[in-house]
Amino acid sequence: MKNTILYFFLSSYLFFSLPCIGKDVLDINKKKLKLDSEKVKKDFLTLLKDKGNGNLIEYMYYVDKGRDYYAQFMELHKFYKLFDEEIKIIHNNKLKLARFLKNNPNIIDIIPDPVNKLKQKTLPILNTLTHFQSYLAFDICSEYALDSANIIHKKFPHIPSSGMIASLNKQSDMEFLKNMHIKNKCILFLGNTIGSFDEKSREKILKGISEILLSGDYMLVTLDCSQDEKSILDIYQSEYNDLLLLNIIRFFKAYYNLKNLNPDHFKIKYVREKYKERDADYLKTYVYPTQDQHIVFENNTYTMKKGQLYHVATSRKFHSYCVNGWEILYNFKIVNILTTHKRSMYLFVLQKK
Repeated sequence: MKNTILYFFLSSYLFFSLPCIGKDVLDINKKKLKLDSEKVKKDFLTLLKDKGNGNLIEYMYYVDKGRDYYAQFMELHKFYKLFDEEIKIIHNNKLKLARFLKNNPNIIDIIPDPVNKLKQKTLPILNTLTHFQSYLAFDICSEYALDSANIIHKKFPHIPSSGMIASLNKQSDMEFLKNMHIKNKCILFLGNTIGSFDEKSREKILKGISEILLSGDYMLVTLDCSQDEKSILDIYQSEYNDLLLLNIIRFFKAYYNLKNLNPDHFKIKYVREKYKERDADYLKTYVYPTQDQHIVFENNTYTMKKGQLYHVATSRKFHSYCVNGWEILYNFKIVNILTTHKRSMYLFVLQKK
């Protein structure tokens, strides 16, 4: 019987077509987005009031060629040492990973990124497995989740493949995934994706994942542990990464049709800060206006002052020992730790106790 791809769109309900929840936004390709209008408003006000915590990264992909900028950034940085290291770890240890996952798992791929991560990291793992039962791509970006499911479906047409449009930070979405009662799971959390979340969000996400996993289930997670400040800044300071990050401003302008917010009058600044959390250093990303911006929003005027830094995104560079605490906090057992001789990227094989 020919397999059918299932698409899940979550807000508070399950849908089998592409709805828009809350306010609709049209991107350059005229595709509608499913967004929580209250969350968007809260995030925008946090930015305007200069109380940002660096959690606006999701808005980069919603307007003005976000995926194209990301693809061009990755193409430009094929030499990116950490990206390359993670690929080497996976390719050098494919058979070892296959032995851990020999019991025919159901794969849940967290924020898979069909542009790079899926093809260069997820697929090599899946190709090594003798068999796996199903594949589920979990992403807040509908195109990423659905494109990933389609790629897996074409590569493994006999395997049920699904795309779930959901947020790691949304409790109802995580509970929905838990209540699907998928047995014999392996969660893939690759690309140092967890480094995009602050400490509080990270704890919430890991707790949610732990509750989803059953005893004996696995999670493969990679962490960026690089402490080489110069090489990190050299990578992030690029034209396409700047364009991608300025999409955060473009998004809010488009979403609220703000005439006095001009994305062309913003620039990007990256700042490395050490030991800001107990288990990670920061690479903070700020936007700053090149001239005053007077934004009228809900009958109030907010001024984003020339040269003032507004925190929009954070990437965390972990200390490798941080996973030791996960054994107690989230009931994981460290089965194996894989790295290269450079020891700046690590892949942890974790099993739920």
